[in-house]
Order: sequence, then structure tokens, then C-alpha cells
Amino acid sequence: TRHYHLAEQIQDFERSKSSYDQSLFSLGIKTTDEQIAFNHVKAAKRFVEQQDYEKAQINFDTALKIAPNLSYVLTEYSKFNYKRGHVPEALKMAAQAVDVNPESWHAWFNYGITLRKMRKLEEAIGVLIKAKELNPKHLPIYTELGVIYSILGQYEKATDEYITSLQEEK
Repeated sequence: TRHYHLAEQIQDFERSKSSYDQSLFSLGIKTTDEQIAFNHVKAAKRFVEQQDYEKAQINFDTALKIAPNLSYVLTEYSKFNYKRGHVPEALKMAAQAVDVNPESWHAWFNYGITLRKMRKLEEAIGVLIKAKELNPKHLPIYTELGVIYSILGQYEKATDEYITSLQEEK
């Protein structure tokens, strides 16, 4: 019985490790250095939650130093910079994340949101459409597009995005 339970635990561990590895791979994280950078970003995000921005900055800088061309690091650092009011730097990093990994819907999505927040609405639409092409199942993309179309007074397009999002939800 003990052997059976240990075997089950090992199988569960292997499944969770495989799932974790798949999650990392979907974010473009492939090398050991990139995994280390990912861990620094996770630590930075915890420090942001605790409002310890100095330690968050240190971890983001370390992650960027380890993996300067990892779109995940650039995207998350971009969000942090925007939150702190460093808007030009946030936009620069969001654009750089798209440049280093043009196949990352996550990078395109963040870039689109950053553009929307800066009221660069027409540009944001194109960027979010690209994110939607890369990952049509990520419902918040439709919502963001709906918001932008609403702001621009393009209510039919906004409604279409919202309806699509709701249909996909079901």
C-alpha cells in the first residue's frame, strides 16, 4: 500500500512538473537562465503586492540582467513601471517585449493595454487585434477592444466584441 501511494505521489508530481514546464514554455521560457529570471519576476511581483517597490525594482533589474530579451520579463517590468508612473519607460518596455517575441500574445496584449491607458486608441486597436489573432481564446482581449471602441463611439464594433466575449465565455 505504501509503495502504491508513493507511486501515485510521484505521478502527481510529474504531472504538475510537466504542467509547470508547459506554462513556462507558453511564456517563452526555455533556458535555465530564463527560468531564473522568471523566479526573480515572481519575487518582484510579491514585493509589489507588499508595496515594497525598492525590492521589487531590484528583482526586476536582476531578471532583466539575466534575460534581457525575454518578453515575459519585459512585459511584467512594463506593468510595474506603469504602476509607478514611469509611463514612457513602461511603453518602451512593452514595445520591446513585442519586438523580441512577436509571437507572444501576452506581450501584444500588455502593449495594447498600455497604449489604451495612454489614450493612443487607434494604435491600441491594431495591437490588440494582433493579440487576438495569436490567442483568440483570451477573453479579456475582446473586452479591451470593446472598451476602446466604446470610447471612440464605435458602439456596433464594441457590441460585437462584447457579444463574442460572452459567447466564448459560455
